[in-house]
Amino acid sequence: MGRTYRRLLTLAVASCGLAPLVTILASRYLQDQVLPWLDLPLYLLLALGIVALAFGFGRVLKLLEGPMEKAAAEQAAFLLEDLPERWIGLTIFASAGVSLFLELAIIRWQATVFPFFSFYKNVSLLSCFAGLGLGYALGRRKQVPLFLTLPLLCGQFLLMTAMRYDMTYQQFHSLYVLPFREQLNMGLPHVGQYYQGLQSYYVLAVIFLMTALAFLPIGQLCGCLMERREKLSAYSFNLLGSLTGV
Repeated sequence: MGRTYRRLLTLAVASCGLAPLVTILASRYLQDQVLPWLDLPLYLLLALGIVALAFGFGRVLKLLEGPMEKAAAEQAAFLLEDLPERWIGLTIFASAGVSLFLELAIIRWQATVFPFFSFYKNVSLLSCFAGLGLGYALGRRKQVPLFLTLPLLCGQFLLMTAMRYDMTYQQFHSLYVLPFREQLNMGLPHVGQYYQGLQSYYVLAVIFLMTALAFLPIGQLCGCLMERREKLSAYSFNLLGSLTGV
C-alpha cells in the first residue's frame, strides 16, 4: 500500500468525521439565517478532535504498513503468478461483471439516501470510473490491497445511513436543498445564495473520495488478471463481463 493511498485514507476518515458537523452547522444557518456564534467554539473543538482522531488513524495505518503491504503483495502474487492459467478468462469475466454491477448499485443506492444525489449521478459515476481507471492503470503493481474495499464501502454506508436516519430533519435538512435552480426539482427547495449549498458539495466530495478509494483495488484486480492474457482476448472477456454486470 503506497504512501499516497494511505494519506488519502487518512483524509477520507477526517472528511467523513467532519461531514455531519458541517451539515448540522449549515442546517442551523439555513434555519436561523445567522451563524450560531455562541456554539462555534464547541463546533471548533469537535472538529479539532475529529482531525486528531484521523491523524491517529493515519499513525495506526503507518504502524500496520508492513503487514498490510505483505498481504497486498500476496494478493498480487496470487493474481499475477499463482492463479491457474485455465481460470484467467473466467476470472476476468467475473471480476468485470462484479465491478460494473457494484458500480451501478452504488450509483442508485446513493440517490435513495439523499435525493440531491439524483441530480449528481455523474459525480457518482465519475467516482467509480476514477477508482476503476486508476486501478486498471496500476494493474502491474506488485501490491493489490483488495482487502480494503469492503471496509471502505461499509464506512460509506455507515456514514450516509447514520446522517440520514440518526440525525433529525432539522440537523440534515441542508442536504435537502439544491444549490442551483432546477425547473424539475421534484419539490426540493433551492438556496438563494451559492454559498448556502457548499455543504452539499462538501458531502459530494467526501463520497467521491470514499467511492474512488474503494473501487481502486477492484480495478487493480481486473488489471492484474488482464495482464495474464493476450490483449484482444483479455478485453473480450472484460467486455462480456461488463455487459453481464450491467
